[in-house]
Amino acid sequence: MQQVNTDMIKGSIFKSILWFSIPLLIGNFFQQLYNTVDSYVVGNFVDTNALAAVGASTPVINMLVGFFMGLSAGAGVVISQYFGGRRKEDMSKAVHSSIALTALLSVVFTVAGMLFTKPLLRAIGVPEEVLPLTDSLKHGETAKYRLENGIIRQLTGTPENQIEDGVISDACLTIHTYKSTDEGVAFLIEAEGKTIYHAGDLNNWRWEGEPDNWNDSMAKKYSAQIDKMAGMHLDVAFLPLDPRQEADFYLGMDEFLHKVDVKHVFPMHCWGDYSVIGKIRALGCSAGYRDRIEEITGDGEVFTEEDERFV
Repeated sequence: MQQVNTDMIKGSIFKSILWFSIPLLIGNFFQQLYNTVDSYVVGNFVDTNALAAVGASTPVINMLVGFFMGLSAGAGVVISQYFGGRRKEDMSKAVHSSIALTALLSVVFTVAGMLFTKPLLRAIGVPEEVLPLTDSLKHGETAKYRLENGIIRQLTGTPENQIEDGVISDACLTIHTYKSTDEGVAFLIEAEGKTIYHAGDLNNWRWEGEPDNWNDSMAKKYSAQIDKMAGMHLDVAFLPLDPRQEADFYLGMDEFLHKVDVKHVFPMHCWGDYSVIGKIRALGCSAGYRDRIEEITGDGEVFTEEDERFV
């Protein structure tokens, strides 16, 4: 295989410039592709304010990127001169100086960006309702909920002005979302006079071997979400009952059913070990709700309103 000449001061100038430019072209292509996909996803699955936030923050990002591109261009001139003059020691100093300066200015601009981005955006006239969506550090959760709500809006046809604080409503459907203690969100759906809750990964994930402060923090985060539903009356709830948690497998379901009134409880996350249903029923703490936990014996079971088990 023929080796490509990487010494730009030898051989054909055209070939050297061509080989040098190809990585730059590929990098710029993917940068533009990222911007295009970002705008497409936000524009189609979030809302107009989020798309406006992307556009409003772009000039600030471009200003920072432009500064460092100018820095690299200036350093490139100096380094190129030393390289062409075979002054390797001076070239090494220039390279190390440019790297050190870049690292230092990265810290400075990071701090400056966190402090002055909002005032700068206000100065260029960004609306107040858009500003929170430009701050991913403080409002990452808000943006996440907006994305998920936006997807649901696309699926249900719910107008933007009917989505507020994790609640989506229209004439016949209301969806509440709750922050998960793991991935995604939990859903509470009200439709046709029924209320159905799906926990997803919202659970008290207490694990043997984890530090006590981690497990305590997990319990607090879980309680904070469940307390929002305290006193509610639900027709159906799908709740994790995970045998991998060993002795603590019942904690999440037990707390939920002591705070929320549920007519039918369907355990999930059982990992094929449905004996955990009998185990939680046998615990003394389940006396007040054990009869409402549906018996599941295998994957793929179907429950209907006509089923005697589901009356």
